[in-house]
Amino acid sequence: MNKKMMTGILAGILLLGGCTQNAAQPTASASAETEKNLNAEYTQLPEENAFYYLEKDGVETLILHGTGILYLGFPECPWCQAYVPQLNTVLLANEAKAAYYNIHTDKSEDRTFYDQIAKDIEDVNDTGNTIMQYDNDGKAVIYMPLVLFVKNGRVIAYNNETCMEDSSVIKPEAYWTEEKKSALQTALNKLVAEIKTAQKENEAKGCDNGCKVD
Repeated sequence: MNKKMMTGILAGILLLGGCTQNAAQPTASASAETEKNLNAEYTQLPEENAFYYLEKDGVETLILHGTGILYLGFPECPWCQAYVPQLNTVLLANEAKAAYYNIHTDKSEDRTFYDQIAKDIEDVNDTGNTIMQYDNDGKAVIYMPLVLFVKNGRVIAYNNETCMEDSSVIKPEAYWTEEKKSALQTALNKLVAEIKTAQKENEAKGCDNGCKVD
């Protein structure tokens, strides 16, 4: 049995406070991941990188019930292009992976889903800061690049350092000095390591993506 099939079988619904294997419920299926390579869209990424695509049916499951790292961006965004390689470096150093989803497409093509994901993020937001922004009409806006660190169905941290930067004012290559790159990677390294540890703990308990608490 391959790893993806095993993940689909063992994956369960996550909540804070621990894990009881006999209460596990199915989470996102293995079909939620695809075999596309992100470097086809993000040109600064090497072919061997630490990202996998997450399909729509797996995004909400990861946010509300999962333990993992979710990167939201879109390839037309120069700040997203510049951010991805730095996150990739940290992921590879920790032998970790991050899910990728282009939520920007849904802003125009599936606004209902877009708004639901924005709501979900805030519903499980334990960071102490508001992650979502809102426009003049009160509609949620998911500014990218945005990376979410999800542990047992709660967003424990996030990073969106350059989400509000304007490329007409400063270019990504000018913004990302070596000092800023180093500071970002230091911050991300701690969070990636924490998620990696949590995933291993869940796997050791017999629930690859976590278990539901009674």
